[in-house]
Amino acid sequence: MSYIESVIDSAANRTPAAPARREVLEHALSLRYSDEMKDAAQQASRTLEVGKLTNEDQALFQSRIFGGMATKLALASHNSDQPTLYQLAPADQQRELEIVANNYADTAAKLIDVGSETTHTLLSSYNMATELAPLPNKLVRSWVYAARRAQINPIQHLKNIGSYINVVPGSFPPSPYFIDSMGNNDATLVQAFGRDSITDDELVLIRDERQKINSDDEMMAYLESIDFKPGPSNIALADKVAYLFASGNPMEQVIQWEVTYAFYQKHPSLYSRYRSYIHTVWPHSGFYPTYEVKEDSVAVMDKVGLYNPIELAHGDMMSRAVGILTKLGVQPDPLAADIPFDTDSTQPHVRNERSFMVREALARVEHVLRGRVTF
Repeated sequence: MSYIESVIDSAANRTPAAPARREVLEHALSLRYSDEMKDAAQQASRTLEVGKLTNEDQALFQSRIFGGMATKLALASHNSDQPTLYQLAPADQQRELEIVANNYADTAAKLIDVGSETTHTLLSSYNMATELAPLPNKLVRSWVYAARRAQINPIQHLKNIGSYINVVPGSFPPSPYFIDSMGNNDATLVQAFGRDSITDDELVLIRDERQKINSDDEMMAYLESIDFKPGPSNIALADKVAYLFASGNPMEQVIQWEVTYAFYQKHPSLYSRYRSYIHTVWPHSGFYPTYEVKEDSVAVMDKVGLYNPIELAHGDMMSRAVGILTKLGVQPDPLAADIPFDTDSTQPHVRNERSFMVREALARVEHVLRGRVTF
C-alpha cells in the first residue's frame, strides 16, 4: 500500500489523533498557495489544460483543487499511522504531492471532455470522486478547528468572553487581536450590514426571485433593474473585498448578497475578473439573521473545501459573528475595516451607534441563552 493510500485509509477509519501541533497545521495550511504545490501540480495542470483558463481562474484552480488536496493530505497524515507530510524530507513531500495531483488529473480527464470544458465546470470539479473522497471537507475543517482551539490559552479565552460582553461601539477587534492567526487564510466570510431599500419583510421576494432565476449573475442584473440600494455600509464592505482582490494574493469570498451586489455595482471589472472566487449566500425567509448567514457560509466552506477563514463584518457586530462561527466549528480571524452606520437603512437598529448597541446587547444575551456562541 502506498503512502497516500495508507494515510487515507487510516485517517478515515481511526479516532482522530490529538490536535495537530502548530507547526504541522501551519505547514498544511501554507501548502494551498505554496510554490511546492504549484510545482508539484505542473503536469496535472497540463493534463487538464488549465492554461486555457484566465490567469485569475488558473490561480483559483491551483489553490482550490490542488492546494486544497495538498492541505487535506497534510492534515490527514497527522491523523494516520504514517509519518506526517511535515516530517518527510522535502523531496519526498514533493513526490507525494505530485502523485496526488497527477492521480486527480488522470481521474478527472476520464470524466470530462477537457478540450471543450467550461470554466465553471472545471472549477467545480472538486465534486469529482478522488482518492481523497473518504476524507470529507467537514472532517478536515474539524481538524483545523481542533488544532487552532488547542492553541488558545485561558487568558485568551477570558479576553474573548470580555469582548463579547463589551458592546461599546468601536471596541472590537482590538489590535493586535488576542487570538493568534495560524497559517494561511483561504477564505473571507463577509457579513452585510443594513440596506437602503427592501425591508426585512420583503426578503421573501428576494428569496423567491433568486430561486426562480437560479443564477447569481442574473440576480445581480435583476437587483439593478429594481434599483436596489445596498447602502453605504455594504458599499464600504464591498470596497474592502475589492482591496482584497487587488492585493495580489486573492482568496475565495463567501459574501452575503447585499455586499455582493454593492461589489458588482461599484467594482464591475473586478467582479468580472474574480467572479469564480465569489460565493453568494441568500435569505431563506423574511429575516436573515447572522447565525443563519454563518451557517450558510460554513456550508459553502464544506462544499468547496475551505478551512481557515477571515471574518469581515462591521466591527461592532464582529464579536458575535466570531462567537457564532466558533460554535459552528470554525475559528476565524477578524479583519478590521472602517464600516459606517447607515442613517437611511430600512433596518432601524443599524442607523446609529445607540440603536445598534441596544439591539446588539439583546442579541448577544439571546445567543448565549440559545447556545449559539462559543468562546
